Amino acid sequence: MTNMILQSLGRQIISWLPAKCAIAKGGATLSPSLRNSFTARFLSAVAARCAYPPADLDTNLGIDQRLRVKISSSKSALLFGAPHLFIGERSSLDLAVALLKYTDCFIDVGSNIGLYIFYLRCRDGYLKPIYFFEADPDLFSGLKKKAEMDS
Repeated sequence: MTNMILQSLGRQIISWLPAKCAIAKGGATLSPSLRNSFTARFLSAVAARCAYPPADLDTNLGIDQRLRVKISSSKSALLFGAPHLFIGERSSLDLAVALLKYTDCFIDVGSNIGLYIFYLRCRDGYLKPIYFFEADPDLFSGLKKKAEMDS
């Protein structure tokens, strides 16, 4: 019962906030060291209440403050979260970092938005080639543009 009251109060307070879209935009580039489950939930709630949200936002994926990746506004976990919060991915991401030390390159098949690519590149992967494939032409185009900007 108390939890429902707090959630209702939280929603009411967020509805009173001015400049919700600006808060969401700033939250998407929040420093990775400040990202936790609370900030992710709060910023997701704020973004969900934007009157006219942008289609895409720039985010650092909670990986590196210098990283900028365009992500759909509907993907709040990626916009406001961080790899340590992605329970289904964090062990695989850490395994990829560990294995990269023993390989000459990394191959990512089914790259989606490039979480593994950016995670590895911001860790120990700057000196090794990373090859990626994504069947969706729009996702691949975005990844290719970002990869060309980084090189």
